[in-house]
Amino acid sequence: MSLLQPGKAPLHMPTQAQEVYDVTGAGDTVIGVLAATLAAGNSLEEACFFANAAAGVVVGKLGHPRFRRSSWKTQYVDVQIPALA
Repeated sequence: MSLLQPGKAPLHMPTQAQEVYDVTGAGDTVIGVLAATLAAGNSLEEACFFANAAAGVVVGKLGHPRFRRSSWKTQYVDVQIPALA
């Protein structure tokens, strides 16, 4: 995912390498996590990072799975937010 903002350099979010089974629901997941993360008071950059990572969890499943906190904790426990300057 890339974030483009006026007057700022593009910010490219890394993906976590995995096998993609189905992209159904990935966009819904991105919007939902983006909105929830922003509503929690995080920056747009942080919200994009988490939304991108959450979509990575969803595409690793078949159909339209629900994004569960347990999926996040097991797959991304060691993921750190890169310096967002």
